[in-house]
Amino acid sequence: AQIAQQLLIFWDIDFGSIDKEYSHGTSLLFRRICVHYTVFSERLQQKCQFFSFPAPILLALMINEVQQKALKKTIQTISYIPHFISLVVVCGMLREFCSSGGLFNSMRALLGLERYNLLTDPSLYRTIHIGSGIWQNCGYGAVIYTAAIASIDPTLYEAAEVDGASKGKQFFKITLPMLSPQLFMLLITITTGSFKVFDSIRIMTNGGPGTSTQVLC
Repeated sequence: AQIAQQLLIFWDIDFGSIDKEYSHGTSLLFRRICVHYTVFSERLQQKCQFFSFPAPILLALMINEVQQKALKKTIQTISYIPHFISLVVVCGMLREFCSSGGLFNSMRALLGLERYNLLTDPSLYRTIHIGSGIWQNCGYGAVIYTAAIASIDPTLYEAAEVDGASKGKQFFKITLPMLSPQLFMLLITITTGSFKVFDSIRIMTNGGPGTSTQVLC
């Protein structure tokens, strides 16, 4: 309990406002921990799942269409490397890219748009958060899907082509059903990962601007 109290003091939490809002007879220390050790808004979680789930599948399909082995391995390596980058490093990179003198604003300046810190715009944080998550984890899922696609019996596709099935029908009738174990596993991984957003919010915005990225109980 003493360690938890020291952590809450280190986080500089406004205990008074929390106690007034969450005074339903529960332990004071429990209420303080419960409010701040939480997930982000449900809307952000839903968007993370909606965009993060199909991205690795699309990347795996594109990689699978590459015929040159050297080029295919290069694309897999480049897309997989961000998965090993620390979250703190990724957040630091995003803070630099989103600053008024960062990469994103340099691109905006080429289009004649005004420079400003993108993280101070509440409407952009969800886009930045979801985009960085896809960039960091898309390659990991693509490697799993690519390996699963490679293990599918090619005679199934040959028979489908003989029957006149298009690429779309082959995907929905052969590829997608054969990938069901991997789809289920990564769906669980993405769903649980969408709840682990406190660290990135704390590093990049600390709940701001305003309360637009404040975590909820």
